[in-house]
Amino acid sequence: MTGASKTRGQLARFLTAGAAASLVTVLAFLGLVAAGVAPMIANLLSFLLHVTISFLLHSRWSFGGWGGDERAAAWRYLVTMLANLAMNSAWVWLLVTRLQLPGWTPVIPMLTLTPAMGFVFSRLWVFRR
Repeated sequence: MTGASKTRGQLARFLTAGAAASLVTVLAFLGLVAAGVAPMIANLLSFLLHVTISFLLHSRWSFGGWGGDERAAAWRYLVTMLANLAMNSAWVWLLVTRLQLPGWTPVIPMLTLTPAMGFVFSRLWVFRR
C-alpha cells in the first residue's frame, strides 16, 4: 500500500468514525441546550462524551494497527482534544455569545473546521509510529 493510499484509507475511516462520534456529540449538545443548559456547559459536557467515543474509535479503527504506545497516544489525544475544545468554545462564544445567533450555529464549524485540525494532529502526532 502506498503512502497516499494509506492516508486516504485513514482519512476515510477518520471521517466515518468522526461522523459517528460527532453525531452523538451534536445530539447531546443540542439536547442539553434545548433542555436549558447554558451553551458553554453543554459544550463541555458533549466534549467529554466526544473524547471518550472518538479515542476508542480512532485508536482501534481509524489508525488501527499503528503499533504505538496507547498510553502515550491517549495523552497526546487529550492535548489534541483540548485544542479542539478551545476551538469549539471559541465558535460557541463568537456565534452564540458575541453575535447572539441561535444555539445551533456553532455546529457548522464544529463539524468542519475542528475535525480538519484533529485529523492533521492525529495523523502526524497522536498516532505516529
